[in-house]
Amino acid sequence: MGPVDLRVLVPAQTADRLRPGVVTELHTHFVIHGDQRSSQVSLYGFESEVALELFEHLIRVSGVGPRAALGLLSVLDADEARRAIIAGDQRTLARAPGIGPRVASRIVSELQAKLAEMEPMVENGDAQYGTALTALVGLGYSVVDVRQALEAGPPSAPMEELIRSALEFLDRR
Repeated sequence: MGPVDLRVLVPAQTADRLRPGVVTELHTHFVIHGDQRSSQVSLYGFESEVALELFEHLIRVSGVGPRAALGLLSVLDADEARRAIIAGDQRTLARAPGIGPRVASRIVSELQAKLAEMEPMVENGDAQYGTALTALVGLGYSVVDVRQALEAGPPSAPMEELIRSALEFLDRR
């Protein structure tokens, strides 16, 4: 059996870093498009599991196909895209080809809370902040409002105090 050549679609930032002859490990997503008469196979590759996971979340959003998701991850790296989604920054998301204002809005509404829950919960070097963030988002508050409330609270406070302070802040709004 001979060698197998695969064409792997990657974000532009990844393509810029690839060099001929240099072995590169990619995390991949395999897609089959089509129907019974004809089908097309595509393989998408990412430098990190985080980027692959974000790609897989994006393609589950109505109106976002693999090309649009790849376009978004070509304009923004995975961390920038996650931060934009969590912050509700639709304008930044809409800079990507294939992502207009309506699709950007849909991405935020469908993924904001989910990505906030999955985001590494150590922020500002404080794991308690992340736990408080998750608890308050779980109560139904928006990620953006919770972040503002937590930042307005006492720094390095115990988690119970962070949550109490944040709830008071949110109630005043």
